[in-house]
Amino acid sequence: MYRAVTRGEDLTAWWPFDTDSLNSSSVISKTAGSQVATLFDASVSSSGRFGQGVRFRKDQSDARIRVENNGINLGNAWTLTVWAKNLFPPNSSGRSTLYRGQDKQSNREYDRYFAVRGSDRMICFFDGDEGNAANRYRSSGYSLDPLSMVGWHHYSVVGKSSQTRFFVDGMNVGASDRREQSDVYYIGNSSNNEAFAEFLDDIRI
Repeated sequence: MYRAVTRGEDLTAWWPFDTDSLNSSSVISKTAGSQVATLFDASVSSSGRFGQGVRFRKDQSDARIRVENNGINLGNAWTLTVWAKNLFPPNSSGRSTLYRGQDKQSNREYDRYFAVRGSDRMICFFDGDEGNAANRYRSSGYSLDPLSMVGWHHYSVVGKSSQTRFFVDGMNVGASDRREQSDVYYIGNSSNNEAFAEFLDDIRI
């Protein structure tokens, strides 16, 4: 597998981490807007997929990346991609989250664009605007075993039309029946207890 052929500079945001200072607590997108993201209990590491990446501390449940300036708004169609290594198994009663929005939808819950449900390890879109809490997980029908995904793997989530589609290592593994278009505020975790993986690299929006 190789780095995506789409020019990173042409995206809304792109964090390859290769020119960020090691152990830095902030990183800068290489796109025109130079979007800054802050690292909490995480740091730039030399152990990336293509050079440098970000390492999330295993002993800190709130390790995450926060996109500054109130995050990045998503339009009607969007794609979020990342390379990740050493996935964290979610608690059976919880979940792991790769991308999360900033605000609760209708004062209910946060949107999560790529979540792994702890009870069955299903990849889901988590619809924070859904009034019935039991229906917020919109399953892709694909179960991801984090313990088997210890090396570097590529994860993509695509919002288009009325669906959210999920890809693992370039393969379409399923889709949920809803699409959201709010924003991306946290990457690699929700605010706490939902860390996705130990290492991330080449984050693209």
